[in-house]
Amino acid sequence: MPRTPLRIVLLLMALVVVWALDGWPPAAFDTAPGAAPVGSPTEVSTSEGGSTGAGSTASGSTASGSTDSAALAEAFRDRVSGLMLDTVGRVVKVLPDDREGSRHQRFILRVTDDHTVLVVHNIDLAPRVPLSEGDVVDVRGQYEWNAKGGLIHWTHHDPAGRHAEGFIRHAGRTYR
Repeated sequence: MPRTPLRIVLLLMALVVVWALDGWPPAAFDTAPGAAPVGSPTEVSTSEGGSTGAGSTASGSTASGSTDSAALAEAFRDRVSGLMLDTVGRVVKVLPDDREGSRHQRFILRVTDDHTVLVVHNIDLAPRVPLSEGDVVDVRGQYEWNAKGGLIHWTHHDPAGRHAEGFIRHAGRTYR
């Protein structure tokens, strides 16, 4: 088990280097966020272009029910990591795969008009998602803060059964 945290740290460090080389533009968040959970992993939902009020709903709601972009906004503002969430967004850029260690499919997802996140999907544990720029996807995973808007990983099942499972839904199919 000590290898898993080291792999995550190494993956995050590699992503930072790749982002710097790819020129991924930082996302600014100037909306007034609502309350977001902090501390232990919590489940929340967000929706592309959704309202910023807590408990608001939209047609893009996900498995956990309501959509709440305020929780993601507050996690970004407060530099919170480890938050399990569902979010719906539009793919704005499909990036090359990360091939170091476990292979990861990467893409940038716009979750609100002024916020993007990097999605890192382990394709050694889950099928590749056939994505194009402009596609709308529903993502469930763990949010990790960074200055560029954050990233979402754990978008797959956990073969060991120790972590909350994630997924990506695209065009009526769920990839986990």
